[in-house]
Amino acid sequence: HTHKLNAKNPYDKVIDKGLKFLIRSQDADTGYFGGTMYAHGLATIAICEAYGMSKDPALKKPAQTAINLIVKAQHEAGGWRYTPAQNPGDMSVFGWQAMALKTGQAAGLDVADATLKNAKMFLNSCGNDDEGYCYTPGASSTMRLTAIGLMTRQHLENWGPKDKRMIKAVDAFIKTNPPDRHDVYYTYYATNVMFQLGGKSWREWNEKMREFLLQNQENDKGEHFGSWSPERDQIGRAHV
Repeated sequence: HTHKLNAKNPYDKVIDKGLKFLIRSQDADTGYFGGTMYAHGLATIAICEAYGMSKDPALKKPAQTAINLIVKAQHEAGGWRYTPAQNPGDMSVFGWQAMALKTGQAAGLDVADATLKNAKMFLNSCGNDDEGYCYTPGASSTMRLTAIGLMTRQHLENWGPKDKRMIKAVDAFIKTNPPDRHDVYYTYYATNVMFQLGGKSWREWNEKMREFLLQNQENDKGEHFGSWSPERDQIGRAHV
């Protein structure tokens, strides 16, 4: 569904309001959505997907300027950090910017080849001998950051289900950490990896993840109905 009026689209108005909110939040000159580069990456993904799906000319400029800010904020080593400055990157912020760039590219926007090439350079710098990925170069591998690293490998370098390094990393870091945990950050990235992997591995993962999410959804008829509480989440509770 998009913001375009359609008899079969009951969500056009709410999506339109959401997109207009994003555009109002954006600095028209710099393209920055505000907050941190986390927020900017997510907002860029949303606005680029909306443009790619609708080809609404009103969305092209805010989408392209958002992409341009990511390009300008990239550090010479290929990464991104919390602010839109050229600071040495970390894998966590990197993941959202990499996905925003790929979303923009898929929507037909201008994404410099050099930016994607440098992103691969940073990705390589955070890869370890155990095929896992770390927060910053030289640190130890973790399951969350490995999930981010593998998803960006899939999208930036087309690593497929037969890639030996992909198989080794999935076996060591994702299959050993199933989705039956209160860790939405990890589950988001790992689920994307397993979906791209496909086959039996995806079917088994999806079944466990789906059941866990349904079992832990808020069912009380209050303001949080239908959502998931951050209280027990390993990352979310830090921001409550």
